[in-house]
This record gives sequence, structure tokens and C-alpha cells, in this order.
Amino acid sequence: MYALAPKMYAAEVVGNTLIQINEESLEQQKIFPSLRKDNLKEYTISAGGSVNGAEAAVKISSSKKAAEAFGEFSYTNDGEGISLSAFLNDDGFGIGTSSETNEYFTLPSTITAEDWNNSALRAVLGADEIDSDLDISYSALSEELNSQKTKTQLYDRTKALNKYLEFSDKESTSLVINGKNTKVKKLTFTIDGEAFKEYANDLFDIVQNDERLPENTKETLDEISDSFDDNIDFGDVKVVVYSTAKKAVEVKISIPVISGGKKIVVDMSLTAAQTENMINNYKFEIAVNGGEKPINISLNTFDNGEDEDYDCAITRTLNISSPDEMNINISNSFTYRKSDGALSGNISVENGERTEIRYSGTLIDKNGFSLELPDITVMSGGEPVSAELYLKIVPEITEEIPEDIIENSLLDMSEDEILSALSVIE
Repeated sequence: MYALAPKMYAAEVVGNTLIQINEESLEQQKIFPSLRKDNLKEYTISAGGSVNGAEAAVKISSSKKAAEAFGEFSYTNDGEGISLSAFLNDDGFGIGTSSETNEYFTLPSTITAEDWNNSALRAVLGADEIDSDLDISYSALSEELNSQKTKTQLYDRTKALNKYLEFSDKESTSLVINGKNTKVKKLTFTIDGEAFKEYANDLFDIVQNDERLPENTKETLDEISDSFDDNIDFGDVKVVVYSTAKKAVEVKISIPVISGGKKIVVDMSLTAAQTENMINNYKFEIAVNGGEKPINISLNTFDNGEDEDYDCAITRTLNISSPDEMNINISNSFTYRKSDGALSGNISVENGERTEIRYSGTLIDKNGFSLELPDITVMSGGEPVSAELYLKIVPEITEEIPEDIIENSLLDMSEDEILSALSVIE
């Protein structure tokens, strides 16, 4: 017997699980405090590396308060190279090729349809004209695309989906948790297909109505939404929740999608291998059946908690397969020790041929983030290739947009002038 009604019990189980995952995520953020979002209001990123004698470096300073960013890039190979600088702010974007003249080729943050359609830049790029009532724009650097209002609406709408859940079955069974056969409670629910489609349409509407989205993006989303509404329907959605100790350890969702008289079933499952450290021990699977070719995607994450020499010892594997079409395997294993910053790992990709990357170095987060990988080896059939890489993030602005820049608007330039500018960049 359940002390709570099945829907209430399932809600409590999922709520407890999300709380634990959030707590584990916050705990992991403590390992790299410099990468926390609230610590990145002003920062400078420096990155670079070398391979086979070629060297590249980039430095970017960004300020959310000032709503601007400035960056520099350089590349050299066999004595020849190029250096560029760029800026981005609420007024627009610019790219410069000479630090001596401070000349920048620029574009405004909002481009009218008339200016775009009549520009030589559009012709050089071979781009299409846009409708006269549309503008090309990007969100200001100081704003986030998904506003808190939008996030709240998405959460509330998903929460409201609970009222469409129809309880259909309950039973006791067992799953392998923490390496042992564990008794779990299994609850099965269904969601009416029409209600699920209404929910999906509501999500489209919420995203489309985000006032921070550019108008051209809203137009594209509107076309996708109309096509979705006219051509796609859903059968009844099945949701199965397995729980122990009032925590969800496995969730399965089966979504029948009907389009053009054909039925495709999308099955998703998320399984926790442990009831603790769930964020680093899980399997996520998607299977799409009913189309021309079935597609299977599987992501596994495992934390070797028995390795006491390291703070992290994690292996992740991703498999994407379809019969007679593809079989892609990606694996990433790494170990990290916070006390001295020791880091080492291995990345491999297999899709008929195998490519493997081995690396070792240090990762230290103290008054800034510093990753140094002086020993990288890439193996892919031929001779191994050696490389170096570094990445540093400091919580301060070290580069600023020059005050005396000379702007050359790409929208006002002739075709010959644009081609000449591109030849300098190339």
C-alpha cells in the first residue's frame, strides 16, 4: 500500500531525486569555483596551443556589467601568420586586422531588411534576401536568451502536465542498484496523446513569446510550430517510474509519434546506477523505432568511487547506432586530483576507423582557472601526433575595446572593398 495516492507519491519521488541531483551538482561546482556562473561577470580567457610546429593563441575579455567583449587571435606556421582582433557590444560587432591603424570592419547589432537586401555583403556571401518586415538582430551581450520569466513558465507548464497523468498500474519488482539486486516500487502512468500535443504546443508558444528572441528567430519558430501542429500527432504517452527510499532510480517514457499516416515510437529511459552520486552514475538511452531505420543512442557515465587517489575518476561512453548505417562509439575517461591538480585522460572515437587522444597535465582552480596539457598524443592510423594546449580564466578584464577605433561598415562597402577585406583576413 502507498501512504500517498500514486500521483502524489510519484511527484514526491521525482522531487526528492531532483533535490539530490541539484545538491550533488552544487557540490561538484565547489571543485571549480571559478567556473560558477555568478563568478564570471567579468573575466578574461586565454587559450592556445601548438601542433606540428603550428601555433595558435586567443585572448578574450568579457564584461556582463559593461555589456561588451574584446578578443585577439593569432596563428603562425612556418614563419607566416595572421593576427586579428574583434569586439562585441550592444551597438554591434567588429573585426580588425591591424593593431597599428585600429581599423575595424563592423556590423550593427540590428540590420534592417532594406539595408541587408541592398548590401554588397549579401551578394558576396550569396545569401538570400529577407522579408521587408523582418530585421536581423542578436540579443544584447548583457541579456540571457532564456529569461527567468521564460524558465518559470516552462517549469510551471511541465508541472501542470501532472494533471493529465492517469494512474494505470503498480507493482513491486527489483533492479540492480549499488551493484545489488534491490526491491523497487514500479508505478505506471499514461498521458492522453491530445493533452501531450497541447503541452508541446504550449512549450513552443512560451519560447516564441520570449521578448529577448530576435524577430527572425521567432518567425522561424512560428513556421516550425505551424508545421508541427498540422503534421504531427501523438498516441497515449506511457510513463514508468521505479523508486526506492522515495528516490527515482529509473524513469521510462514511451512517446508514439504519428505523421503522414506512419507511427514512430520514441522510447527514452534514464537509469541511476547508484542512489548516491547519481549525477556521475547513470545510463540514458533513446530508441526510435518505426521509421525507415531504427536509431539507438546510449550514454553511460560511471564514477570509479573506489579509486581514493583521485577526487574524480569518471568514464563516459556514447554509442549511436542504426543497422547497416552507422555504429559510432565515443569514450572519455579521466582522473583528477584536486590537491596537486594532476589530470590525465583518454578520448577515443570509433566509426569504422579509430582515433584516440591521450593527455596529461594539471588543472588548478585558485584565484582563477588554469588548465595546462603539455603532453597530448593523437593517434589515428598514421604516426602519432604530439600537441600542447593551455586554457586560463582570470576574474578580471585585461583587454578592452580601443577608444579610437575606425569603423568601416560592411553594409556600406562595395563588393570590391569587401573582397579586399576578406583577402586580408584569409
